[in-house]
Amino acid sequence: MRRAFMFICSLVITAIFIGCQPVTKQVCIDWVDAIKVNGKVYSNNYRQIITDEKIIDKEIDVVKFKVAENINDPEYRLKDGDATFLQPGTKIFSVKGYDKNKVAAVKVGVNWILYIAEGNRDLVTEDKEEYISASKLVVAGINEKKIEIEDKNKIEEIAKILKQNSNISQMPDLNNQKRFSFYFVIKDKDGIGKIATRYYLSYEDINNDGYIEAGNNILKVNNTINKMLTEGL
Repeated sequence: MRRAFMFICSLVITAIFIGCQPVTKQVCIDWVDAIKVNGKVYSNNYRQIITDEKIIDKEIDVVKFKVAENINDPEYRLKDGDATFLQPGTKIFSVKGYDKNKVAAVKVGVNWILYIAEGNRDLVTEDKEEYISASKLVVAGINEKKIEIEDKNKIEEIAKILKQNSNISQMPDLNNQKRFSFYFVIKDKDGIGKIATRYYLSYEDINNDGYIEAGNNILKVNNTINKMLTEGL
């Protein structure tokens, strides 16, 4: 048995030296959108959005190195000043009312992106009871085109829907459907817009039923809601 094993090994070695050409190994890394500041890793909090620039506080750091375009090692660990996707020179800010060791913000183009430190994903919360008193509802479609809904009746109707629990028995396939995001703008006692939860509306046809992704809930809605939220987009 040992002799057979050695023979097979010798064949493999011979094949490597005689018949094989050097192969360049390419590594495909699926990076997570993250930054590292003062020893802490913050990741993009896609489910929440900064609604008012006035909530931005002081600059706490700046991106020094972009990982995605320069590192091919899947075992690489972020260092202070690293960002997976942000460009070097991008400024990192603290957020008013939140511990800078747990929440940070970065401006990309005209939008502010919220980053949350590891272990603090549920730090930023909303009271759905406040939705009814929102000053407006902002809906974003393809290419980030936005509309603002200020009609109190429409805001109240959407707010009531989001207070429900999941009303479907089987998870729908939302791939290849038209998708829109929306959020409520609620102001604090100083008139500054709070951090908001981002919801998603999906439908295949505006005249059919649609689905709202509300956290871990999937809510089925009729085409009236589709039209209410996306009229103008």
